[in-house]
Amino acid sequence: MKNMKKIAALGMSAVMVAGMMAGCGSSSDSSSSDSKGSSKSGDKVELTLGIWDENQRDAMQKMIDAYEAENDNVSISIQLTPYKGGEYWTKLEASAGGGTAPDVFWLNVLHLDSYVEGGILDDMTDAIASSDIKDNFSDTLVNNYVRDGKNYAVPKDFDTNALWYNKDLFDQAGVEYPTDDMTYDDLVALATELKDKLPDGVYPFACPVDFQTWYYQTVYANGGWILNDDATETGYGDAKTQEGIQCWIDMIDAGLSPSASTLSETGSDAMFEGEQIAMTLAGSYMVPEYASNDTIKDKIDCVEVPTFNGVEDNCINGLGFAVYEGSKQKEEAEKFAIWMGSSEDPG
Repeated sequence: MKNMKKIAALGMSAVMVAGMMAGCGSSSDSSSSDSKGSSKSGDKVELTLGIWDENQRDAMQKMIDAYEAENDNVSISIQLTPYKGGEYWTKLEASAGGGTAPDVFWLNVLHLDSYVEGGILDDMTDAIASSDIKDNFSDTLVNNYVRDGKNYAVPKDFDTNALWYNKDLFDQAGVEYPTDDMTYDDLVALATELKDKLPDGVYPFACPVDFQTWYYQTVYANGGWILNDDATETGYGDAKTQEGIQCWIDMIDAGLSPSASTLSETGSDAMFEGEQIAMTLAGSYMVPEYASNDTIKDKIDCVEVPTFNGVEDNCINGLGFAVYEGSKQKEEAEKFAIWMGSSEDPG
């Protein structure tokens, strides 16, 4: 892709799949630094960029600096709001309702439909059509942000999942590490072998209680489905869908994973970082947080998600740059969002 140099500026590890970086939201978010909505001071156009990841602040600032160097009539400030607990989305929706949302902001695919319906997003179809965005990203990533033929965001990146494990806990237990060619049955066998060899209070595995890392992968690998094409019916009554969910419930029932309520309260990421679980499914967006955690950063590694019923399946999520429909500087905001996903190299 033409924009790999720009993507590399984000400093994310390629430990999983090349180009997969932050997306759903890391638990490493920090306090916010608020800025006002766009305004114009003399000939200077002032824009805000809304983000949620402290780990990417420096990279975003470098890209902003490069853009401002090319466009000296524009001044851009970062507004960072933590992702945890939905704070980012709560604040974004409240500010959009009050007409003060950031001019450009991070948007993941999960929130796209509700934001389109809520009239929060600018229609960027013409701006994207006249840019090189479609040359820089696959059709799948571009179309992630298309609804009813209209483009509502510029792709930024995408993430996917892996099986992460703590090598120290495996070494202490005298058990072989996970491998890339594991099946679901292999995972269960490995977790069972670990169960009685780990310290008290440490579980072999965590079944994350969210759709992306918990059951979507096995549901689809099993031939099940979640939602039909026109979003009018769910597949949770389908036997194949239920089998793709039950496999994880079985691991919890066998004591190989904390309960769903424990995971909901504490979170599998926090438990993995606290060395309370030996293995977990987690997204590539966790790489920067894991790398900054002195307790585990030298102890962990990851392998591919185990296959299920002979099928290799994984989920991806996307992150894009969207423009606020109520921006007072919409044209400049579109130009900036397009540039962030363009083939330009920020240096």
